[in-house]
Amino acid sequence: MPLINFTRIDRAILWGGTPPPDLDLVAHRPRLSNASLQLVSGDADEFIGEDVIQKHKERLKEAGVPFQSHSYKGGHRLDADILMRLALE
Repeated sequence: MPLINFTRIDRAILWGGTPPPDLDLVAHRPRLSNASLQLVSGDADEFIGEDVIQKHKERLKEAGVPFQSHSYKGGHRLDADILMRLALE
């Protein structure tokens, strides 16, 4: 049985990444809906393009999983301003 079935998720920050494609978002919607799910990506990320980000945003919306999206100028790196803002939430 997947670990997500036993773990409370308060917050998840997917920085330069997406939810695992094989994760059944509908089945895990109750748990994920109680979490603060944040998607963070650079507008020039060389590893994950805007098309991939948009696909996963649509996947989350279709599953009814709330999330917030943040983007910044730059590639696959941490952005100090967004990191600080998320840390202070």
